[in-house]
Amino acid sequence: MPGNEPENFVVIRLGSLGDVVLTTGVLQAWHARTGARFIFVTKKAFAPVLEKHPAIKEIITVPGKYLTTPGWLNFCRLLARRFRDLQLIDLHCSLRSRILRAMWPCRTFAYPKMALHRRMFGLTGMDLFGRELLKSNIPQRYFRALYPRPPARDTLEPRIHLSSAEKAEARETLSRSGITLASQHTPSRPLIALHPYATHPAKAWPTDNWLALATLLEDRGMDWVIIGRENYSLLPDSSRDLTSRTDIRQTCALLEHCCALVTGDSGPMHLARAVHTPLVALFGPTTREWGFFPAAKNSLVLESELPCRPCSLHGRLKNTCTAPCMHHITPSRVLDALNRITSGSSTLNTD
Repeated sequence: MPGNEPENFVVIRLGSLGDVVLTTGVLQAWHARTGARFIFVTKKAFAPVLEKHPAIKEIITVPGKYLTTPGWLNFCRLLARRFRDLQLIDLHCSLRSRILRAMWPCRTFAYPKMALHRRMFGLTGMDLFGRELLKSNIPQRYFRALYPRPPARDTLEPRIHLSSAEKAEARETLSRSGITLASQHTPSRPLIALHPYATHPAKAWPTDNWLALATLLEDRGMDWVIIGRENYSLLPDSSRDLTSRTDIRQTCALLEHCCALVTGDSGPMHLARAVHTPLVALFGPTTREWGFFPAAKNSLVLESELPCRPCSLHGRLKNTCTAPCMHHITPSRVLDALNRITSGSSTLNTD
């Protein structure tokens, strides 16, 4: 455990997007406790979420040439030489980050990944392992890298810091998309962001359901905008389909102007959390035990209680899976959840 004096640390979390986003609230909490600041090592694609963070002193991105085995060993030597007097915090606990820890000249810390509990719960579904996993979510496990007792879940929610220029650019983007703003910050009609894409097919909500939800929103006087990055667009002829037209920080600024986001278990789910946008999250193959459920009071998780869940840690399944857990979530149920969170009647999600 570190002392009470301000000091610098090197932190490593290479990916993925959501995992890097979830470190931001933890860094803020550590910084608030001791004034510590951090040199953060990650992949280039995820560095933007760390920009302007008050607890981050420097962001170091790993060039692709260093992701080979010889390249990584060389990168570790360079990093250990440059920061030889600083302590290292491993928030990844992958083979690469363990190699870095083994080569590090100063003291190192690592978060409890609970890999055995996750594997055994995934294989057996036994409450013995599930109960242990439910005691903490991912940000709380990150926090335990330095301190044994983490604070409440909602105090470690992620934080992304946007500039005034980025927020103004988001307003211009919405205006060009045909969405009228009643004021500098608020659309004239409730604006719902839709993220209809998933890294793995089993985590995807059916396309017909997304289209039906858009129709339901319009019937009830709500606006919608589609966000995310994918090789195809849900509604390519619509000006409100912004698929692959915004980068990570632009997406965050857009989300800040929205009344809510509807998404699966995805990176944009964590982006919405980081800019305080209410969200309705659709969970299928993955469950509460994995630690990724949003903890804020303005978030709701919809899921189907099926005996086959959880069937995967990240939603990567065999092609034979038809994902009934996602098909059982109906557009009308999502609309009801949106009505609840936009009217302020949602309850705290406890991971």
